[in-house]
Amino acid sequence: MVEHDTDSQLIVFLQHNTIRFLSESGSTRMALRLYENIRRSYGKASAPLIRSKGLWLEGQLLSAAGETDAALQPLTLAREELLAHESSFEAALVSLDLASALGKLGRRQEMRRLAAATFHEMVARRVRREAFAALILLRNSA
Repeated sequence: MVEHDTDSQLIVFLQHNTIRFLSESGSTRMALRLYENIRRSYGKASAPLIRSKGLWLEGQLLSAAGETDAALQPLTLAREELLAHESSFEAALVSLDLASALGKLGRRQEMRRLAAATFHEMVARRVRREAFAALILLRNSA
C-alpha cells in the first residue's frame, strides 16, 4: 500500500512540475487544461501539503490567465492550509501571489497588509529575493 501511495504522489509531482513548466513558458491555457485533468489527484494524495500546493498552482494559473477574481479562492485556501500545517515560508510565498492578485483587482489595502506581513516573514528568514518582491508590492500599493 505504501508503494502505491508513493507512486501516486510521484505522479502528482511530475504532473505538477509539467504544468508549472507550461505556465512559465507562456502556455497558460494548456497548463490550465492539464491542471483540470489532474485536479482530483491532489486531493487523493496522502501528503497533506500536496493539496495546498495544488490550490496554489491553480490560483497562479487562473491569475496568469487573467481570471484574477477566480484566483483569490484557491490562493486564500492554499495560504490558510499552509499556515495550518506550520509552513509559514510557503504561506508567505503564496501571500505574494495573493497580494499581487488583490492589487490587480484594486484592493490596495488588503494587498498592502499581506505584502507587509510577507516582507517581515522574508526578512526574518533572510530571504532577500522574496523580501524585495514584497517591498515592490508595498510600493505599488501606495
